[in-house]
Amino acid sequence: MSTRWIRTTGKWTGRTLLAGLLACAVAVGFGTRSNDAAKMAGFADAVEHWQHNPDFRLVQVEYVTMGSDATRTRIAGVPAPDAVLFLRSLPGLPAHLRVNPTSLDHYANFAKGPLSAYLHLTAEQGLGDTLTSIEQLGQRPDLTDADIVNFLRGYHLHNPVVSDAGAVRSVRRLMTDLNPGRGFVVRDNVPNRLRARASLLAGQLGYPTDIAMLTPEQQIDVWNRLDDVVKREDYELWRTKQVNDWLNGVWAQVYGTMYAGAIRPALEARLACRVGVPSMALAWITLAVWRRRRRAGRQQDEAAANLNAGAAAGPVVDAWRSGRPRQAMRPAGVLRDAYARSSVNRARGSHEHVGGRSL
Repeated sequence: MSTRWIRTTGKWTGRTLLAGLLACAVAVGFGTRSNDAAKMAGFADAVEHWQHNPDFRLVQVEYVTMGSDATRTRIAGVPAPDAVLFLRSLPGLPAHLRVNPTSLDHYANFAKGPLSAYLHLTAEQGLGDTLTSIEQLGQRPDLTDADIVNFLRGYHLHNPVVSDAGAVRSVRRLMTDLNPGRGFVVRDNVPNRLRARASLLAGQLGYPTDIAMLTPEQQIDVWNRLDDVVKREDYELWRTKQVNDWLNGVWAQVYGTMYAGAIRPALEARLACRVGVPSMALAWITLAVWRRRRRAGRQQDEAAANLNAGAAAGPVVDAWRSGRPRQAMRPAGVLRDAYARSSVNRARGSHEHVGGRSL
């Protein structure tokens, strides 16, 4: 294997890697639209806000609406669900980050719209245990803040459920709205019951009754009306729905940090690439112009040197053409000195000869 081949292969390998890196930088920097970046940043900001004094039912509303918007974005030109699934499929991740059998359906439903996202989130919750706990809290004659804090800390997730003063107030508002001490009549099949109500409401609004066929705008219209309709037409289902919505907010407060933790670096990388790629391009253009000018200067210097060398070699060429190569090969100064010495010698010889005859 020749050294030249190794150098050529290394050069082209380096160029290929550099081109691939540049293409990735362009995709990261300019493959995410500003509108999409704003949606992702808004979601990440909301997640940070949920970590302090959350009203869990309001957290659920923000998680569903903003999460659905963020899921319909593109990251580096790739749909957000595909990008998230790829990242969660990487080896070596903790258990709570790894992709699971419901992950694909989760992101697919969030991408369809907020109503599909809400119904899917409802189906993911273990509602029965929380209903029982809320009933037990409601049956206590003197419910203290410490009781509520202990209840909140009873959820053992990868991140702790917030249990500050705002979280305690959220539980107390739930207790006031529902009077859970008398128990919950509706405990089973809650997601399907809510889906049926939403489908009926969509038809009444002139929309398709298949939730999956609704546009995101139609879905949010139906979802915004759903709570009042359920409260009016099926109060016991509405009571259970409030606990479900509260639990959805708990889930969002905890698991939202996982997505915010990925969004922040992605947006920072986007900003860095949007600044870095043009800077690299400008530096490359500047370097190319400088090298071209340097090459042109060298060529001019070489041309001038060749011209001077040609001028000095001109008598030699003329001498060869005239048939006197040996004299022409001598430098001009040497020829002048030789001619001068020859003239002096001739003059001296002539003087001596004449002097001899006169004597």
